[in-house]
Amino acid sequence: HHVAFGLSIITCDRRPLGKCNYLAVTWASLIQANVLSLGQQHICLFDAGPGADWAAAARQLTGCQVLEGPMALRLSAAQNAHRALEWHATRDTFGMFMEDDVEVRSDLLPILADGCQRVSPPAGAIVFGANYSWTALPENGRCTWAPYAATEFYGTWAMVLRPDTCAAYLQSKERAAADAGLTPFDLAFGAWCQRTQTAIVAHCPNLA
Repeated sequence: HHVAFGLSIITCDRRPLGKCNYLAVTWASLIQANVLSLGQQHICLFDAGPGADWAAAARQLTGCQVLEGPMALRLSAAQNAHRALEWHATRDTFGMFMEDDVEVRSDLLPILADGCQRVSPPAGAIVFGANYSWTALPENGRCTWAPYAATEFYGTWAMVLRPDTCAAYLQSKERAAADAGLTPFDLAFGAWCQRTQTAIVAHCPNLA
Protein backbone atom coordinates (compact mmCIF):
# COMPACT_ATOMS: atom_id res chain seq x y z
CA HIS A 1 0.00 0.00 0.00
CA HIS A 2 1.31 3.43 -0.90
CA VAL A 3 0.83 6.31 1.50
CA ALA A 4 1.52 9.80 0.15
CA PHE A 5 3.30 12.30 2.38
CA GLY A 6 4.12 15.96 2.18
CA LEU A 7 7.14 16.99 4.26
CA SER A 8 7.63 20.35 5.98
CA ILE A 9 10.76 21.41 7.85
CA ILE A 10 10.94 24.51 10.06
CA THR A 11 14.47 25.90 9.78
CA CYS A 12 16.48 28.85 11.04
CA ASP A 13 20.08 30.04 10.85
CA ARG A 14 21.40 29.68 14.40
CA ARG A 15 24.83 31.21 13.72
CA PRO A 16 23.79 34.81 14.50
CA LEU A 17 22.62 33.43 17.86
CA GLY A 18 26.05 31.92 18.52
CA LYS A 19 24.82 28.36 17.97
CA CYS A 20 25.40 25.51 15.50
CA ASN A 21 23.22 24.71 12.52
CA TYR A 22 21.89 21.18 12.06
CA LEU A 23 20.01 21.31 8.77
CA ALA A 24 22.81 19.59 6.79
CA VAL A 25 22.91 16.67 9.25
CA THR A 26 19.12 16.41 9.35
CA TRP A 27 18.92 16.56 5.55
CA ALA A 28 21.58 13.86 5.15
CA SER A 29 19.53 11.57 7.41
CA LEU A 30 16.39 12.32 5.38
CA ILE A 31 18.25 11.47 2.14
CA GLN A 32 19.29 8.16 3.74
CA ALA A 33 15.61 7.64 4.55
CA ASN A 34 14.80 8.07 0.82
CA VAL A 35 12.76 11.22 1.38
CA LEU A 36 13.37 12.39 -2.20
CA SER A 37 11.11 9.53 -3.31
CA LEU A 38 8.24 11.74 -2.08
CA GLY A 39 9.04 14.16 -4.93
CA GLN A 40 10.68 17.54 -4.37
CA GLN A 41 7.38 19.32 -5.06
CA HIS A 42 6.01 17.65 -1.91
CA ILE A 43 8.82 18.97 0.33
CA CYS A 44 8.80 22.52 1.67
CA LEU A 45 11.08 24.29 4.14
CA PHE A 46 9.90 27.26 6.16
CA ASP A 47 12.67 29.75 6.94
CA ALA A 48 12.39 31.44 10.32
CA GLY A 49 15.48 33.64 9.85
CA PRO A 50 17.15 35.53 11.30
CA GLY A 51 19.62 36.07 8.43
CA ALA A 52 18.40 37.06 4.98
CA ASP A 53 20.59 34.50 3.18
CA TRP A 54 19.51 31.35 5.03
CA ALA A 55 16.65 30.55 2.62
CA ALA A 56 19.08 30.57 -0.31
CA ALA A 57 21.50 28.32 1.59
CA ALA A 58 18.70 25.89 2.48
CA ARG A 59 17.49 25.89 -1.14
CA GLN A 60 20.99 25.11 -2.37
CA LEU A 61 21.40 22.29 0.15
CA THR A 62 18.05 20.57 -0.44
CA GLY A 63 16.98 21.56 -3.95
CA CYS A 64 13.49 22.04 -2.52
CA GLN A 65 11.27 25.07 -2.10
CA VAL A 66 12.07 27.28 0.88
CA LEU A 67 9.49 29.85 1.92
CA GLU A 68 10.78 32.90 3.78
CA GLY A 69 8.51 34.38 6.40
CA PRO A 70 7.80 38.08 6.80
CA MET A 71 10.40 39.84 8.97
CA ALA A 72 7.78 40.18 11.71
CA LEU A 73 7.66 36.38 12.02
CA ARG A 74 11.42 35.90 12.21
CA LEU A 75 12.37 33.54 15.03
CA SER A 76 8.77 32.94 16.13
CA ALA A 77 8.72 29.17 16.42
CA ALA A 78 4.94 29.04 16.77
CA GLN A 79 4.14 31.29 13.83
CA ASN A 80 6.52 29.44 11.52
CA ALA A 81 5.10 26.10 12.64
CA HIS A 82 1.65 27.44 11.83
CA ARG A 83 2.81 28.47 8.33
CA ALA A 84 3.83 24.85 7.77
CA LEU A 85 0.54 23.50 9.12
CA GLU A 86 -1.36 25.90 6.83
CA TRP A 87 0.56 24.38 3.91
CA HIS A 88 -0.33 20.84 5.04
CA ALA A 89 -3.99 21.78 5.61
CA THR A 90 -4.41 22.61 1.90
CA ARG A 91 -2.93 19.31 0.68
CA ASP A 92 -4.46 15.87 0.20
CA THR A 93 -1.59 13.92 1.77
CA PHE A 94 -0.48 13.09 5.27
CA GLY A 95 1.81 15.86 6.52
CA MET A 96 5.22 14.99 7.98
CA PHE A 97 6.09 17.99 10.10
CA MET A 98 9.47 18.46 11.76
CA GLU A 99 12.20 20.80 12.95
CA ASP A 100 15.59 21.09 11.29
CA ASP A 101 17.52 19.47 14.15
CA VAL A 102 15.96 16.00 14.03
CA GLU A 103 17.97 13.07 12.65
CA VAL A 104 15.73 10.25 11.46
CA ARG A 105 16.16 6.51 11.04
CA SER A 106 16.65 5.22 7.51
CA ASP A 107 13.48 3.07 7.73
CA LEU A 108 11.33 6.07 8.69
CA LEU A 109 9.04 6.19 5.63
CA PRO A 110 7.86 2.54 5.53
CA ILE A 111 7.26 2.58 9.30
CA LEU A 112 5.25 5.81 9.08
CA ALA A 113 3.30 4.51 6.07
CA ASP A 114 2.45 1.36 8.02
CA GLY A 115 1.50 3.47 11.03
CA CYS A 116 -0.77 5.73 8.98
CA GLN A 117 -2.61 2.70 7.63
CA ARG A 118 -2.89 0.95 10.96
CA VAL A 119 -3.45 3.72 13.47
CA SER A 120 -4.41 6.90 11.64
CA PRO A 121 -8.22 6.70 11.56
CA PRO A 122 -8.49 7.06 15.36
CA ALA A 123 -5.33 9.17 15.73
CA GLY A 124 -5.08 12.85 14.96
CA ALA A 125 -1.30 12.92 15.39
CA ILE A 126 1.39 10.27 14.89
CA VAL A 127 4.61 11.19 16.67
CA PHE A 128 7.96 9.79 15.52
CA GLY A 129 10.16 11.82 17.86
CA ALA A 130 8.55 11.34 21.28
CA ASN A 131 10.36 11.84 24.58
CA TYR A 132 13.13 9.19 24.82
CA SER A 133 12.42 8.28 28.43
CA TRP A 134 8.74 7.74 27.58
CA THR A 135 9.42 5.62 24.47
CA ALA A 136 11.82 3.48 26.52
CA LEU A 137 9.13 2.36 28.99
CA PRO A 138 8.56 -1.39 28.50
CA GLU A 139 4.75 -1.07 28.40
CA ASN A 140 5.04 1.43 25.54
CA GLY A 141 7.64 -0.61 23.67
CA ARG A 142 5.31 -3.60 23.66
CA CYS A 143 2.71 -1.51 21.78
CA THR A 144 5.08 -0.23 19.03
CA TRP A 145 2.42 2.46 18.41
CA ALA A 146 1.65 3.55 21.96
CA PRO A 147 -1.08 5.98 23.03
CA TYR A 148 0.73 9.23 23.88
CA ALA A 149 -1.14 11.30 26.48
CA ALA A 150 -1.67 14.89 25.34
CA THR A 151 -0.42 16.00 28.76
CA GLU A 152 2.95 14.34 27.94
CA PHE A 153 3.30 16.09 24.58
CA TYR A 154 6.14 18.61 24.58
CA GLY A 155 9.50 19.26 23.02
CA THR A 156 10.61 17.95 19.65
CA TRP A 157 8.23 18.40 16.75
CA ALA A 158 8.44 15.30 14.61
CA MET A 159 4.98 14.09 13.74
CA VAL A 160 2.52 13.16 11.02
CA LEU A 161 -0.80 14.97 10.82
CA ARG A 162 -3.81 14.63 8.57
CA PRO A 163 -4.89 17.78 6.67
CA ASP A 164 -8.15 17.96 8.66
CA THR A 165 -6.21 17.79 11.95
CA CYS A 166 -4.06 20.73 10.81
CA ALA A 167 -7.10 22.74 9.73
CA ALA A 168 -8.99 22.15 12.98
CA TYR A 169 -6.02 23.06 15.18
CA LEU A 170 -5.35 26.22 13.13
CA GLN A 171 -8.88 27.47 13.86
CA SER A 172 -8.52 26.95 17.61
CA LYS A 173 -8.06 29.24 20.59
CA GLU A 174 -4.92 27.26 21.46
CA ARG A 175 -3.34 28.23 18.12
CA ALA A 176 -4.25 31.88 18.77
CA ALA A 177 -2.60 31.71 22.21
CA ALA A 178 0.57 30.28 20.69
CA ASP A 179 0.65 33.01 17.99
CA ALA A 180 0.29 35.64 20.70
CA GLY A 181 3.29 34.18 22.52
CA LEU A 182 1.19 33.17 25.53
CA THR A 183 1.83 29.42 25.13
CA PRO A 184 4.71 27.57 23.46
CA PHE A 185 3.57 25.82 20.28
CA ASP A 186 4.11 22.28 21.58
CA LEU A 187 2.10 22.90 24.75
CA ALA A 188 -0.63 24.66 22.74
CA PHE A 189 -0.95 21.67 20.39
CA GLY A 190 -1.02 19.27 23.34
CA ALA A 191 -3.68 21.38 25.06
CA TRP A 192 -5.79 21.40 21.88
CA CYS A 193 -5.51 17.60 21.60
CA GLN A 194 -6.56 17.29 25.23
CA ARG A 195 -9.58 19.59 24.87
CA THR A 196 -10.80 18.06 21.61
CA GLN A 197 -9.90 14.49 22.65
CA THR A 198 -7.69 14.18 19.56
CA ALA A 199 -5.73 10.96 19.98
CA ILE A 200 -1.93 11.02 19.74
CA VAL A 201 0.11 7.88 19.17
CA ALA A 202 3.89 7.64 19.23
CA HIS A 203 6.26 5.07 17.79
CA CYS A 204 8.31 3.15 20.32
CA PRO A 205 11.25 3.12 20.06
CA ASN A 206 11.84 6.70 18.95
CA LEU A 207 12.46 6.95 15.18
CA ALA A 208 14.38 10.23 15.49
